[in-house]
Amino acid sequence: MRLKNIILITVVLTILFVTARALAQESTGSFSVYLPVLYKSEANILTVIPVGSGGSDVISRQIVRANDDKLYLFANRNGSNTLYSYRTTSAGLPTASANFTAGPPLTESNGFPLAVDAIYDGASTIHLLVNTTNGRVKLYPYNLSANTFGSGFTVATNGHTMNPNDLYVGTMGISGLMDTNGNLHLAYWRSDNRIEYRAYTYTSGSYALVSGSTIVVDTAGSANHPSLAISPADGSVVVAWVSEATNPRKILARVRSSAGTWGAVETVSTAAVWTSTQFGINVDQGPGILIDQSGVVHLTYMQNYDSTGDYGRVHYVTRATNGVWTDTALNFYSHAPAIGIANGVISIIGHGHPQNPSGPCKSMDDMCFMQKVGSSWGSLQLLYANPPGTSLDASPSVKWSVVGYNRPQTTELVFFGVPATSGLNYYNPTLYYARLP
Repeated sequence: MRLKNIILITVVLTILFVTARALAQESTGSFSVYLPVLYKSEANILTVIPVGSGGSDVISRQIVRANDDKLYLFANRNGSNTLYSYRTTSAGLPTASANFTAGPPLTESNGFPLAVDAIYDGASTIHLLVNTTNGRVKLYPYNLSANTFGSGFTVATNGHTMNPNDLYVGTMGISGLMDTNGNLHLAYWRSDNRIEYRAYTYTSGSYALVSGSTIVVDTAGSANHPSLAISPADGSVVVAWVSEATNPRKILARVRSSAGTWGAVETVSTAAVWTSTQFGINVDQGPGILIDQSGVVHLTYMQNYDSTGDYGRVHYVTRATNGVWTDTALNFYSHAPAIGIANGVISIIGHGHPQNPSGPCKSMDDMCFMQKVGSSWGSLQLLYANPPGTSLDASPSVKWSVVGYNRPQTTELVFFGVPATSGLNYYNPTLYYARLP
């Protein structure tokens, strides 16, 4: 009887799994809506795990949970032409460093990678969008079955450049996502300080530009740090960026409708936006952006100097489906705050700051987070206290996508720490995996 019950349970679970996968895609006209796969229920426990060499940043999404329920992480390092890859060896939530293994490294031949963005197609390929110190913008396909990189494809040669000998970590210039129709959308920062948008298809190992997709989304110039999101509700695209065309500086955005029509430039920020040319370009600034299932845009940025005499106050901004932006200043100071969503709970993650309220998040060397449940923000919480000799004065990168957004009930992210025994050594970062409760 026990054997029969086991067989029956196995058959039922198999049927349910296959049915769930079949139902994971629904069609609404020309736009496909992919329902995320939840997998088995496991408690979300605050977890931090050191993984290996590499850094992260707020705009790029460097962590992917694939349909096989395994994690894939990608990272770069200041002053190096190596891109690092890591993956979990089995499905589920990792609990220790031993659950990760180093994947194949990728050696970039056209300068040092400034940033890397992992764009998952929801099936068998992660497309790495990379920009380099000498102005290359490139795509590399990563095959999940073979765990290998394909040949690089040059998107552009007029990307923003940086001196490879400088400390440039945090100088973000790329952002991309895949939509449910198989189009890869990207935005990049050009050498003339404009933001260019393009869309590509990927078939049989080749990238092809979508005809008529190319457009310069800013209208005033002096633009940088593009951040792109796609709505899971209707497939519309939002590109936000830092505008230095006015004083004070602003976060601006532009929306491409599901029909492919671009609207006018919209002002996102109400406070003066922090910018700096020290140690890179605007390295502590986002914006970070995502769009929830109902089509509401959620965005974070960092304010310039305020009445405290310091900079770093975190702003949380939403764009309702009627197109109205609402900017809220939070009781949270940080640099390069990242944003995530799980089960409708918004999380903002960033390192601590001396201007924060009394509690566990007064040190820039610690990583912290704040969560919004319903309409109320909770208090600041400690994510991870810095290990001895290490500073977490760094940027997180949070899992989010429209296609292949697996385990949506769990906020997963990466951040990095740097040696701090004699100053902060950003040339030798250690990448950490984390998940929030």
